[in-house]
Amino acid sequence: MNYNKNILFKLIIIFYWLLNYVIGSFNGKIERFSPMYFLLTLPIVFYLLINCRFLLRQKYDQRNKPLVFLCLLVSAVSFLRFDLSTILSLNLLLLTIILVINSEVTLSYPFINRLFLASILGSIISFHLGFNDYGYLPKFGGADLIFYGGVGWRISLFPLLPESALFSLLIIVINFFHNKNPSRIFYFALGGYFLIFSGLRTSIILLAFFLLFVICMKFYRFRAKSLLFYSFNIVLFAVFIIVLSFQSLVLHLNNFDNDFINQLLFKSSEGIASKKQLYNTIARSWVWEKHLGIFMENPLFGVGTFELKNYVGPAKFAYQRATGSESFFTNMLARIGIMALFFFSFLFRLQRKALLEDNKLVFFLILTLMITMIAYGSFFVPYNFLFLICIGLLNNKDKKWL
Repeated sequence: MNYNKNILFKLIIIFYWLLNYVIGSFNGKIERFSPMYFLLTLPIVFYLLINCRFLLRQKYDQRNKPLVFLCLLVSAVSFLRFDLSTILSLNLLLLTIILVINSEVTLSYPFINRLFLASILGSIISFHLGFNDYGYLPKFGGADLIFYGGVGWRISLFPLLPESALFSLLIIVINFFHNKNPSRIFYFALGGYFLIFSGLRTSIILLAFFLLFVICMKFYRFRAKSLLFYSFNIVLFAVFIIVLSFQSLVLHLNNFDNDFINQLLFKSSEGIASKKQLYNTIARSWVWEKHLGIFMENPLFGVGTFELKNYVGPAKFAYQRATGSESFFTNMLARIGIMALFFFSFLFRLQRKALLEDNKLVFFLILTLMITMIAYGSFFVPYNFLFLICIGLLNNKDKKWL
């Protein structure tokens, strides 16, 4: 039975991995109740129905308790205000996480490595077929051709850049902890290549945090009673928020007289010349501010389903066209109020268990989830193959790889 549930979980991951190439042609914008919308949502719904025995079981994994409470509270509050959209979308996400953890499905690093290699082949094919604008080789020509259009020197495994960068980061982390064969160097090189040339700042920052984590483990023992590691994730999470929010620091970075650094940090080879350009580049802090403003309208229960554009007014700058999906957690705060803190409680339970079990991979995965949930919220959906991989890896027992 364990073998069958693992196979089924891998099949649903492969399905959404393949669909990732198709979604790119829609620029990530899927109309609700369109054929593509149902192609995205129905498979994960069927997966939940087929494995519903793991949701109905009496004995729940202790890590899931905050999510169970969150499901019940969100359902009750949303039902009373006739907010069907919140009931369906949030519960689909939460029930997927609960089911995956309860079922104890496992993913092997060879399976993930093979999927990564298949993604490189997919990058080559999709680029030459015209589905992937980024390609697999940096487009370095003359000095005046280094940066052009919206692609420039960036490369990607998929038509959507963030999935490529995050998957490449995951490959490096997984092979560091669990691949003891010489092939790990090969995956480090490939993962680093697609990560660095993705130009995605969030993933590059996460790579720096990972290197810091490795250095800390060289000098301090990784254990539950260590104050360093007990506070490691929350401190780096706070550092990430401060770096993205602190305008004067970003303006200071504009002193770099280097086209590559300016393009990486500011998406312009000239850097940032004005506060207007700064806001257009660092949109995340603006989204956080708007979400928190909406949250303050009803801190206890949130405002329910909402459209960010209704709280913004006419868009004068590029950043004002953001949908709000860029930050999953602050969006959830605005939508359901302080009940969203149950999700952080869930992550803290995972961290404590990882420390107690000396599970370094899961520990760093939690930091990855924390940062992506405020920097790339559209990743937090149950029909994203990379999100499913991350949740599946939470069941990793460190020494039990199939």
